[in-house]
Amino acid sequence: MNDSFEENYMSLSLNERSTLIFDQIKDTYTFWKIKKAIKDELVKKKEITEDLSTLIPKIMTSQNLDTKVKNKVQEIMDKQGFFKDNITIAKNKFKD
Repeated sequence: MNDSFEENYMSLSLNERSTLIFDQIKDTYTFWKIKKAIKDELVKKKEITEDLSTLIPKIMTSQNLDTKVKNKVQEIMDKQGFFKDNITIAKNKFKD
């Protein structure tokens, strides 16, 4: 299954890849914590004068939530064996 995941993943468009990863992340505790942190931060503000599309990335960066998302994506990709072949190739290059 892992080999087919990597092959299928690589054949997808960027939008399709994003959807696939989102579908695997959206029910995790990490995703819930991130949503709650953003919501809490927005509730704290008396008035929102910025566009949410610029405000949310600022909140994520200030609370280090962007790194948590990256780590979760890495974890999911690793569980699927996506990086297995790349690591094997790298190890073999260093052996020579």
